[in-house]
Amino acid sequence: MTYASESRNIDIAEELIDWFLEEKNYECFAACLYTCYDLLRPDVVMELAWRNNIMDFAMPYMINTMREFGNRVCIYELSVVLATAINLLSTHHLYIEHVCVVKVFGHTFSCEDEINLCIIFGR
Repeated sequence: MTYASESRNIDIAEELIDWFLEEKNYECFAACLYTCYDLLRPDVVMELAWRNNIMDFAMPYMINTMREFGNRVCIYELSVVLATAINLLSTHHLYIEHVCVVKVFGHTFSCEDEINLCIIFGR
C-alpha cells in the first residue's frame, strides 16, 4: 500500500485494490482507499464495491469524497460571488481594499451556512 501511495500512479493504486478484491481481503481494500485516497477515482471505487457487494467497506471513503466535492462546489460558488462583486465595483470605479472572510468552513460547514464577508471599499 505504501508503495502504491508513494508511486503517485493511479494504475498501480487501482491494480492494488483490484488484487485485494480478488483475494477477498476487504479490510485491506478499505485501508487502501485511505492510503491511496488522492489517487483513486470515486467512480471506480464505487463500481468495484458495488460489483463485489461490499459497499459497507467503501461507504466511509464515499462519504468523505462527497463532502470534499460539496466543499469544492461551495468554494466555487463563493469565488463566483466575489468575482461578480469585483466586476460590479470596477464598473463604478471602486476597488476592494481588503476582504476578510469572517466565517467559512466551520466544523459543520454546508452550503446553507451563512458566510459573512467584510469588504472595505476605496476610491
